[in-house]
Amino acid sequence: METLEGLKTLTMEFPFFQTAWMLYLKNLKVVGHKEFESELQKAAVFIADRKKLHSYLYPESKKELFHETDTRDYSLDDSSPEAPGTGKIKNSLIDSFIRLQPSIKLNHNREEVTPNTDIAEKSISENDEIITETLANILIQQKKYDKAIEAFEKLSLKFPEKSSYFASRIDKVSELKNNLPQ
Repeated sequence: METLEGLKTLTMEFPFFQTAWMLYLKNLKVVGHKEFESELQKAAVFIADRKKLHSYLYPESKKELFHETDTRDYSLDDSSPEAPGTGKIKNSLIDSFIRLQPSIKLNHNREEVTPNTDIAEKSISENDEIITETLANILIQQKKYDKAIEAFEKLSLKFPEKSSYFASRIDKVSELKNNLPQ
């Protein structure tokens, strides 16, 4: 009962101190205090991981969640790096992985191996299918007048109904190109 009062004072002074709430509730439960249920409802607001709270208050209920043949240790251990609410499952999974020592076998059959090619070349090659007026305008802004003229010529062929518009754009770009300081 002595610790119960100290923990209650601690939770009142520091309401977001989750560990104090958990210890306070555990003490209320162990003592069989009549205010346990009401304090549990109040504390649930301040405790972020309610699964951890439940497993701490009701450790016997964890056995129901798993098969009875499961012998792994599901104790509450805050110092371990596993995910909240998983107990020692994560460590046992890693341990079994290390024990099995799996490996990846490479196929060394030379006939199936693809030759080493530089795939970067494909990324810098120009694609005539994606020529747009916007791209041509960007080329003008970058002062790449020859490429801009080529783009407008391709657009003129692609869209014959706008060929007079593209011809005027080609003339303007040619003027810009000819007026460059040399």
